[in-house]
Amino acid sequence: MRLLKSMLDALLYGNILIALGAASLSGQTQWLLTGRLHWSPYLGFLFFSTLGLYTVHRLIGLSKSAKTGYYHERWAIVARFKPMLYAELGLSAIAACFFFIKIIDLWVWLLAPCALAAAYVLPVLSGSRRLRDVHFVKIFTLTAVWVYLTVVLPAAELHLTVNLPMLVMCIERLCFIFAIALAFDLRDIDSDKSAGVKTLPGSWGVSKTKAIAVGSLALMPVASFFNWRADAYSLYSLLALLLSAGISAILVVGARPAKSDYYFSGLIDGMLLFQSVLVLIV
Repeated sequence: MRLLKSMLDALLYGNILIALGAASLSGQTQWLLTGRLHWSPYLGFLFFSTLGLYTVHRLIGLSKSAKTGYYHERWAIVARFKPMLYAELGLSAIAACFFFIKIIDLWVWLLAPCALAAAYVLPVLSGSRRLRDVHFVKIFTLTAVWVYLTVVLPAAELHLTVNLPMLVMCIERLCFIFAIALAFDLRDIDSDKSAGVKTLPGSWGVSKTKAIAVGSLALMPVASFFNWRADAYSLYSLLALLLSAGISAILVVGARPAKSDYYFSGLIDGMLLFQSVLVLIV
């Protein structure tokens, strides 16, 4: 049992699950837009760059939690994995650079999201602040970058022209990621208050935030239905996306700041991967 818990902690706190989620959502985009799924250098770059970026995010967050004095169980686990995180950071940086060289056609496309992602994690703003430390900015930056990286860039790698189903897919993915991000803002409501960062849950309260997240997930099936009616999705893909939205809504309703971090980093983050699995197997 202890070995299983250690493996789960390594998967969650080593950021492997969220990197798999990013790559799988990009693969899902390939599948929905072209009817086929194949390994590509961009998927490799996205996996390893996400892994590296969130590893830096963990390490900086650990350092900031020590300075602010805000304690949470997850920081104790992150501290235990600190040597592994440094090794993971080095390996992911090497692998991301390897795949980055192979996607030279996408370099221009990557400038804006990479700059935003770096500013989100690194203290490059005045007062050693990160973009996530700016009032109300965190959730919108996160959502925009994830939609761009998991919908627009996979389509660009395949040299697909912009069309209506692709734009509708962007709306669908935006609704999904926004709801997931709101759930994590709920988790971080106390730490954000401790750091003096204003967020939507901090201003709206827990109940209203959950209502907004569920409303966002309710719009996701509308976009999916539109693409099914436009013959861009199969009926099975539509059903998979509907099921994903329903499960995500249940998880968001059950979220509260006092919940175990396994609930957020395991179940809610796991929906990024699980949605793609549903789409591919259904």
